[in-house]
Amino acid sequence: TAQLAALSQTQIAALSSNQLAAMTTAEIAAITTHQAYVLSSAALPGLSSAQLAAMSTTSVEALQQNQVPGLSTAALAGLSTAELAGWVNNQLPYLTTAQVAALSTAQIQALTTAQIPVLTTAEMRALTTAQVAALTTAQVTAMGSLQAGALSSTQLAALTTADAAVLSTAQAASLSNAALPGLGSADLAALSTASVAALAAGQIAALSTAALAGLSTAELAGLTANAQFPALTTAQIAALSTAQIAAITTGEILGMGTAQLHALTTAQVAALTTAQASNLSTALLGALSSTQLAAMTTADLAALTTAQIAGLSSAALAGFGSAALSALSSASLDALTTAELPALSTAALAGFGTAALAGLSTAQIGAFTGAQTAALSTAQLAAITTTQEAGLSTTEVHALTATQIAALSTAQLAALSQTQIAALSSNQLAAMTTAE
Repeated sequence: TAQLAALSQTQIAALSSNQLAAMTTAEIAAITTHQAYVLSSAALPGLSSAQLAAMSTTSVEALQQNQVPGLSTAALAGLSTAELAGWVNNQLPYLTTAQVAALSTAQIQALTTAQIPVLTTAEMRALTTAQVAALTTAQVTAMGSLQAGALSSTQLAALTTADAAVLSTAQAASLSNAALPGLGSADLAALSTASVAALAAGQIAALSTAALAGLSTAELAGLTANAQFPALTTAQIAALSTAQIAAITTGEILGMGTAQLHALTTAQVAALTTAQASNLSTALLGALSSTQLAAMTTADLAALTTAQIAGLSSAALAGFGSAALSALSSASLDALTTAELPALSTAALAGFGTAALAGLSTAQIGAFTGAQTAALSTAQLAAITTTQEAGLSTTEVHALTATQIAALSTAQLAALSQTQIAALSSNQLAAMTTAE
């Protein structure tokens, strides 16, 4: 060891990998910091894990950026946590990806919070899932945007929920769209509301449908109505629970796209609050399918404005039941257009109250199909005023059943025009009472 200590830097620099490999651990331990500083990168692959473990901490810390990549992955197993903790700017960023992947979880956990931000994006990507899972919350907190942004989906999936909970808004905002599918529902639930709010539209769209189960109602309500919420895909919308749907703000409802609305399941539509339903734009409400409209609660339907009712599509109105129709206010029923009325099913017409029926215009009365007119009860038919009768088409008159004809009042019968009377069949005439 005395002879080794006497070698000059020039002589030490001339050592080959075979010569270095031939040294005993005692000789390696005797290498001074000045000598370690000049070991050639070509010679360093000759060091074994036992030799590296024998090298003094100061000598290991003396290794420079051009020397570090020369260490074999096998030798790195001999790097003590204390020695590794001494590497910063001159060594740590120069580890190869293979070297990083070869570090033990104990060595990874030995990295200080000052060292974590020094890791390059390539080094971060080289971390195995076991190494990522071994990171402490303090180390995760110490990550810069570059380190967080370098994580892959599998690495992000390897973070613990405790790690996810400490991600800052800056770190969350730096996560790549490609990595975000790695977040699980527990991870998303662990993220702070502020961190979720920091996600860009593209990041929101990248979240898996399974992960969305972890989105709290507060986090969902906190999504921006003009960027984050509209970014949710149709698959993501369909995956939301009814509790999450009920938590959507009126602002977010206004920001919904027709594709998102179409994606709502019947259970989700039924979960809409009256405030949410009343804030659906006429365009959105008009885009509802018949099955979706049929799923709306009577309370939601009662909350719809006349403008919303007038905007409903004929296809959607076909889903109305009698209970749905009876839930509408007189003003809403009056708002039904002549194009919408024929779309109502004959079963739904039972929901027309006599007062509501009496409030329809002659044009609306004339919009009913023959089948719809024939489906009216005698009480409903009796509610039609003589003024409204003028709106009855010959098709409607001809469709009246014998029971309905017999129930007409003499005043109603007298109000029929000659054209309407001429449309009556022999069976209808035969059904008239002597008074009629």
